Amino acid sequence: MDKRSSGLEIGILKGDDFIPSHALALSTALNQNVPSIELEKDDALKYLKKELNEIPLDTPNNKGWVLVKYNKNPLGWIKIVGNRINNYLPKEWRIRMEIE
Repeated sequence: MDKRSSGLEIGILKGDDFIPSHALALSTALNQNVPSIELEKDDALKYLKKELNEIPLDTPNNKGWVLVKYNKNPLGWIKIVGNRINNYLPKEWRIRMEIE
């Protein structure tokens, strides 16, 4: 049986918070004016392993939802909370590999 859907899930409301979907992060329909940061290779791999838990030094003073990119390609969302981040990469998308 095929799973099919139409449209794009933009996110969900959880209490008073809006949590953007991973599909939205990867969509070409996403507005280019969304706050984003470009990661170096090592930080991008840490993000994809769900091990990125500190804000890269050159991150603008954004708070809230930020799109993470590598080579101008979107990877997913982080939420900047004070001096730490929450990684919103779906758990089932996490990669398992050694960083060289």
